[in-house]
Amino acid sequence: GAERRARVSRITVDNQIGAQAGLLRELAAGAHTRQPGDASEPDDPRDQLRKRLGDSCAVWSSDPALFRRLPQELEIKKPDDDRFLAERLGATDQLRPGCSLKEAEDVIGAITSFEVFDRLHKDGRRSRAAVVEILMRLASTILVSLPTSQGS
Repeated sequence: GAERRARVSRITVDNQIGAQAGLLRELAAGAHTRQPGDASEPDDPRDQLRKRLGDSCAVWSSDPALFRRLPQELEIKKPDDDRFLAERLGATDQLRPGCSLKEAEDVIGAITSFEVFDRLHKDGRRSRAAVVEILMRLASTILVSLPTSQGS
């Protein structure tokens, strides 16, 4: 086969492909890890959500071609991040009535995913800031409405 024509063994090919996949996973994981107790982490969970969306979009826009090549099942954030934020929103009464923690966790996971970002931003048809605004509007489906300020 191709290995014979290239004069390399199948094991060498498998090792190289495995090593590259591992490297891609490590790069993606390193790009998307949050630092606990980060001084720039806002106190308000709604602001934390906006920051999470902005941070996710910044990572995804750094190299969309790389993230398109990664396996879809690859998880590049800590498994409990979405749950933690959903719990913070719930504890501060910012989830809309009837919204379960699981629903909030799933929505946060969806709107911070590469697939959703790529769909909205692909080929630069929208700016990263515009994508964050769209994602915040999507997030409003799980959040209580903020009172609108009345003009004086």
